[in-house]
Amino acid sequence: MKFYGVGTRFSGTESFLEDCLKYDFWCMGDRDQRYLDLYNSIEVGDMLIAKKYYPEENVAVMDVEAVGIVRELKMPDNVPVRYKTSDKYGVAVVWIKVFSELLNYTSVKYKLGGTKPRTIFRLSYENDKEIIDKVFDNIKYK
Repeated sequence: MKFYGVGTRFSGTESFLEDCLKYDFWCMGDRDQRYLDLYNSIEVGDMLIAKKYYPEENVAVMDVEAVGIVRELKMPDNVPVRYKTSDKYGVAVVWIKVFSELLNYTSVKYKLGGTKPRTIFRLSYENDKEIIDKVFDNIKYK
């Protein structure tokens, strides 16, 4: 299983998370080759960590909104037409946890910056252990 942080806002502002949850998918609309290479490396069973990233009082903040597992390497048929355009790429996702209280990470405590503000980035357990462990700690059955 690989871990990917994925954006849920077009142009950084227009949230489409509710549609992702309702129709069981995630997509991106950025054609930058770096993002396409990461998107094309996604496999069934990989974990997507839906996040938003923003500055706050000179600190970088990343909030985790939901966590899901990739089910298929294509979007479901029921996804609204606005997401089925030629500039959108997506996968089917089983969303296993939506956080009513967002998991909050700041650059004061966690290693943020680098690729994390991007549309999609890969997390590695070696480099992002604290982030991944916090996600797991909050999705386990209590």
